[in-house]
Parts: sequence; C-alpha cells; structure tokens
Amino acid sequence: MPIANAGQFGYLEQEASTAYVIRLLALWNRCNFLKKLVLNMPQLQEGNQELWNRLAATHNLCLGQTIEHVSRNQTILVKTTSNQWEFERLIWTAPVDDFLSVADACTEEVEIFSRVRTIKRAVITCKVEGLPANIFYVIRNTLNQPLPTSYPLAIYEVDPGSKIYNFYPFMDETTTVEELESNVADCVKKLGGTQVTLMGQPLIWKWFSHFSAEDLKDGIYQRLEMLQGNQNTYFANGMTAGVSVPYGMEYAAYLVERFF
Repeated sequence: MPIANAGQFGYLEQEASTAYVIRLLALWNRCNFLKKLVLNMPQLQEGNQELWNRLAATHNLCLGQTIEHVSRNQTILVKTTSNQWEFERLIWTAPVDDFLSVADACTEEVEIFSRVRTIKRAVITCKVEGLPANIFYVIRNTLNQPLPTSYPLAIYEVDPGSKIYNFYPFMDETTTVEELESNVADCVKKLGGTQVTLMGQPLIWKWFSHFSAEDLKDGIYQRLEMLQGNQNTYFANGMTAGVSVPYGMEYAAYLVERFF
C-alpha cells in the first residue's frame, strides 16, 4: 500500500495494527474518485492566516513559553520559566511524553502514556527545477523494492507553479540531516529534476502516536476515554486521533461537545 506507507506508517507498515490501516483507508474513501486519481494535497485558501489572526485576537495567547510544571488540585497551576497561571481546566494537545515530564501524572496516566509509541518524520522544503507543476508524487516502497528509511516517500508542490516542493521522509535513530538532503537530491534526479535548492533546515517532529496491537486488544483506548475529565484534564492530540489530522480535529470537536 504505497499511499498508506508514504502518508502514515513508513517503515512500520508491517508492524502497524490493522485497525490503524483500516482507519486511514476509511479517511481516504471520503475523497471522491477524481480526488483519488489526482492525489493533490489540499492547499490553504486565501484568508486562512487572517482567520487565525482574528481568532487569536479574542484570546490571551502566551507564545514561546517553556512549561516547567503542571499541578492539579482544585485548580490547574501551570508554571513556566517566566510566569505562573491558574486555570479551571487543562486541555493537553502536546505529545503525552511531554505531559509525563512536567505534570503530576496519576498512576493510570503513566501506565497508558508510557505505552504510546512514535516514529520520527521530517519535511524538507526545496526549490526544484525541471519537475511538472502541481504534481503530487508517492514513491513506491515495497518489500520487493525497499527504500532507505530516510528516503522521501511523498512529494508535492506547495503552491502550483511555484517550483517549491515539500519532501517527506521518515527517520530512525541513525538518520542524519546530510542523509536526508542526499536522498532528496537523488529522488529529484530520478524524477527528472535538474536543480535542487534547499530552502532551510529540515523540520523534524514526532509522528504517528500509536499503541501496539496487543494494547488495542486489551482496550487501551477505552481506558483512555475513562481518563478524559479526570482532575479537570482533557487530552486531544495525535494519540487520540490515531491517524491523520482530520481525525484529530473531529476528536477535538467531540471532546468539546462531550464535556464543555
């Protein structure tokens, strides 16, 4: 399944639980036939930034804060390197291993969150000459024709005609930035591109928060649902989404309807 491999699972394709694969394919089936054929990534529409600017203007945003400790009693106390805030409720949208490192986690939170597995993914943005405009590539990576973990499996032009492309490889513990860049250059050459210019350093992040098949069978997500609202704390992140951003958005909306 090249698309599932490139879009979500990477080198975990043979290990990922069938439940995650089915969930991803169900999302894919929401697209109409033409969308499936074209495989274009959705583009941000004009006015998107203004929407978020207006939303931010109605809230007290504190950017660039490093959280040192979160304590939960009658209220939620969040201490950062420069300040301390008190809240009635806490909605945690960051990775749960970060939660365990700063919060007064209960036994059940530690038990569940310590079972979460992730992989690393990167996006490398380049200006590329010689490739067709408005194209979305999925690179074949099968057991019969395996590629290195750090080889880009998905590529798309950020804005049609811009010649600016995003390349999406996965990473393991041995992957270097130089290896990522070398594989991008090799991929472009094989696709017929003539020149590659890096637009900046690769963006690297934790990807695909998931549980083992055994944990799924043992009802780990049911246990997670029972945690929601405990100590006025709610979790809405990659772990609750399972796969893909749309599921994360839908779960966040469900959480609001359920508790707020």
